[in-house]
Amino acid sequence: MKRDDFNFQIGDAKIQNIQGFFNASIPLNEQIEFYASGGISHRKGTGYGFRRLPSETENVVASIFPFGFQPELNSVVPDLCSSCGFKFKFGEWKLDLSNTIGQNKFVYEVSNTNNVSLGDASPTEFEAGNHSFLQNTVNADISRLYKEIFNGLNVAFGAEYRFEKYKIVPGEEASYIDGGAQSFPGFSPLNQVNEDRNSVGVYADVEADITDKFLVGIAGRYEDYSDFGNTINGKLSARYKILDNLSVRGAIGSGFRAPSLHQQYFNNIATDVVDGEVLNSGIFRNDSDVAKQLGIPKLKEETSKNYSLGVVFSPTKQLHITADYYNIKIDNRIILTGNLGNDAYGEPVEDLRELFAQYGAETGRFFTNAINTTTNGLDVVIDYDLNLGKGKLNLSLLYNYNDNKVDDQLNNIPSLFVGQEDVYYGPQERSLIETNTPKHKGTFAINYGLDKWNFLLRNTYFGEVTRDGFPFGGIQKHGGKVVTDLTAAYKITPKIQFALGANNLFDIFPDRQIYENSYFGVFKYAPVQMGTTGAYYFGRLSLTL
Repeated sequence: MKRDDFNFQIGDAKIQNIQGFFNASIPLNEQIEFYASGGISHRKGTGYGFRRLPSETENVVASIFPFGFQPELNSVVPDLCSSCGFKFKFGEWKLDLSNTIGQNKFVYEVSNTNNVSLGDASPTEFEAGNHSFLQNTVNADISRLYKEIFNGLNVAFGAEYRFEKYKIVPGEEASYIDGGAQSFPGFSPLNQVNEDRNSVGVYADVEADITDKFLVGIAGRYEDYSDFGNTINGKLSARYKILDNLSVRGAIGSGFRAPSLHQQYFNNIATDVVDGEVLNSGIFRNDSDVAKQLGIPKLKEETSKNYSLGVVFSPTKQLHITADYYNIKIDNRIILTGNLGNDAYGEPVEDLRELFAQYGAETGRFFTNAINTTTNGLDVVIDYDLNLGKGKLNLSLLYNYNDNKVDDQLNNIPSLFVGQEDVYYGPQERSLIETNTPKHKGTFAINYGLDKWNFLLRNTYFGEVTRDGFPFGGIQKHGGKVVTDLTAAYKITPKIQFALGANNLFDIFPDRQIYENSYFGVFKYAPVQMGTTGAYYFGRLSLTL
């Protein structure tokens, strides 16, 4: 349906969600147990693009939308997952065989828009294509506890086979031809993807209570990818009980992550507003012709090293305290570049614009192993239980400190962008990792259960964040905020429970954006920290079979 009024829709998308899940366990005899779980969901969403004004003749077919229009982005997202397996007992040995499969599909539909190149004949609704991902994993896990070795020795080993498939299906021709539908040009045959890969892994894990106070664990995993070769990684962990109620623990390990199929093959053209100008910006594959012309290197695996050190303390039976420090170093971390086609000041670079124009865009972005990062963090959990009247009260305090830093030196930067690091990976992209999430986050929760009633009061503190929209807008700090959630639940029967509650009870919002970071003053809030939708009230009825 065509709408040509002057309304301007902003905010989160409208979502309709239907889902169902199951979980079952059936003993077949004393040695064999069958189990299965899974679910299915179907979501429909409606979001909005930037409004096209009637004066924007390069974007608006005046005979269809004489007053301009605001495009609607409609999505249909079906999800399904299933896991089933058998658990066997062979004397002291345990065997678990399982298969897990999951699939997600995202279908794009665009309405209340036009394709300018088609003029009066342009549709106002378009089937813009879809993408989907399927993963199937087969596992075999074997374990045994040797009680007579040391103070207990647990041995586990196993194997895994994983298959992944990623697809992009083009939309109808009118959605992508000659610039395509405004706001979201559909996937074209050039975007089409039908790729898969598999991997095989084996692991071994040994954990021993050397004494009644000292536990040591060692684990190793070998994995072979059909597209990224093989890797060996390991972990060493230990725990020492200083007192009956005081222990220290630590671990050190390495990691490997092959680029996902999405990072390797996702590509599309989308519309963005940059400094008040509507532009088509592309995300291009690393094996594309445009990537080769720019010297964008092919993706390779991320590797990591990590260690942690912590303490577990229980001064009383009711009070439990844990604190863990961790350090994670990731080399060749995969990021999405800035919009290439502009210089460091946001001005067009004509030779790059001409190159991207051959592929239907003004600017382009690529996934690449551009950075190394270091993360230092601290997790603290304090939990206290006590009886209060005829009920039970639980008090919990959780605190997390997380500091992410990007190394100053970029990796694998093409010669074309040497000296233009702020374009290739600029302050805006750096801020996504370093400052766009709070360094400090804390939660204090009170949970009280009395007969058939349960009450939960939770206060969450989201620390300060800093947004940097370089080269446009300004650097802005958004102050810390406290969000309060409240839920009251009543068990009507042992299997039926009704709940009423509110998330963000007091309707707290982030700091307003400075004018330079808004869309001509329209978007006053950015989705930093806890979102921009304010209070959310709900009623929930749950049934357990």
